[in-house]
Amino acid sequence: MQPKQLRMLHKIKILNHKQVQHINDMAEGQFEVAGNHLKSCLEIRGFSSKDGILDSYVDRSEHDDLTCSNYRSGFTFKEYMQGDNYDWHSDEITNDDGMRLDVSTTLFLNEEYEGGELELRLGDYSVYTKLPAGWAIVYPTGLVHQVKPITFGSRRVVHWWNQSNVRNPFVRDALSHVDCDDVYFSQLERFLS
Repeated sequence: MQPKQLRMLHKIKILNHKQVQHINDMAEGQFEVAGNHLKSCLEIRGFSSKDGILDSYVDRSEHDDLTCSNYRSGFTFKEYMQGDNYDWHSDEITNDDGMRLDVSTTLFLNEEYEGGELELRLGDYSVYTKLPAGWAIVYPTGLVHQVKPITFGSRRVVHWWNQSNVRNPFVRDALSHVDCDDVYFSQLERFLS
């Protein structure tokens, strides 16, 4: 039985149709095969780092307010072709520079595929997500998840991670309606934890 309201999982619109097309066009011809025992797909690490356009699109959305972000990792663009998938795994909670990664984001860039749902494991049940192009799912880093096999077409997404001013996901969720520019969040979190 699933709860009526899932805490800590948020859908947010980040890109309009024209921006989605721009991001998809930027990726053409840059892919590398990214395969290991868990995943099979094409990917671009450090995507959009040269011109910062994707950063500017995310900055204009409500994403950083929702995540109470003080740091954003680089972007990874992935394309899953028919038969590709990413088996059960959880994301790293720190990056190579030692930055804490509290929030994971998957931004969907197309809809012309079947299968490929992002399955997030929450205790004894799963949440399956497949959003329209331009929409993202935001969830706590460390949740066990997988990308189901693509049965038709190809699935394009961009991933990134944020360090939050509010480390506790329950407190962050409770404060998601508050302006996260407040410098006292770290102290507030200590009192609410």
